[in-house]
Amino acid sequence: MARVGDNIFYGRARWTKKYAYWPKRCDKSKKWIWLTYGYIGYAAWTGPGEPIEEYRWLDEKVYLMELLKGTIRDLNDIRFI
Repeated sequence: MARVGDNIFYGRARWTKKYAYWPKRCDKSKKWIWLTYGYIGYAAWTGPGEPIEEYRWLDEKVYLMELLKGTIRDLNDIRFI
């Protein structure tokens, strides 16, 4: 399965902090996330045919760096005034 470009995925994904009971690999740093907290990104792609769901894991430190660089938009933290 072909992967969508990183910039498109990281700009569109919804991120949730989860505890990794089973080993997962960080998408950016390729470090193992296991028995610690990490962030899982979820994006759904629709078009002609079946919708595709894509998940990627990030380490806490990598997530923070990507958030500070602006690669990730934290849609869970948007506050309406």
